[in-house]
Amino acid sequence: MVDKRYYEKLGGFSYVLGKLRKKISTQQTDVLVKDAGTLCNGLCEKYKDLPKKEKIYTERMIFPRAAFYLQMIQYIPQEEALRGNRSAV
Repeated sequence: MVDKRYYEKLGGFSYVLGKLRKKISTQQTDVLVKDAGTLCNGLCEKYKDLPKKEKIYTERMIFPRAAFYLQMIQYIPQEEALRGNRSAV
């Protein structure tokens, strides 16, 4: 099960979460992470019948990162990302 602690401990995410907290606020970042966890858990449930080797890879690598990215683009307007502020996130 993916939750806020999962993202905080997952390599590389602590840096991104810190940047997001500065850019969109701690409260918005917490909502983003919660929504990413919900989406990731939904994907894991939807594809629970994958073969064991694929399931390990999708549940630990692909789904958490994809869910986080999909939520991030929901919370950060595209115009803001294109303004040259890419180094912030």
